[in-house]
Amino acid sequence: MKDFNEWLPFSRSLHLLRETLHSGGKTPATYPAFFPVLPLDHIFVSPAKARIELTAETTHVTQVCLDHLPLRATITLPERGSPCPPNGNPP
Repeated sequence: MKDFNEWLPFSRSLHLLRETLHSGGKTPATYPAFFPVLPLDHIFVSPAKARIELTAETTHVTQVCLDHLPLRATITLPERGSPCPPNGNPP
């Protein structure tokens, strides 16, 4: 797992990461913290069979004290040897 900050949604770096790792789909907006409109933060996991749910931590403290919101990932790994569809989302 790696936390990755990237401004441009169609950047070469994100494209290369998405070819190899799983990002969980749409990333929530995290920047700026006081009124988040841009998805600056990304979390990628491996294996691609892992299910990942992303949420931005929006509290008074995070919105006042930080420049971008923390991103929380809930990761569920597939059972060893379990089949998984090609899109990486277990049934």
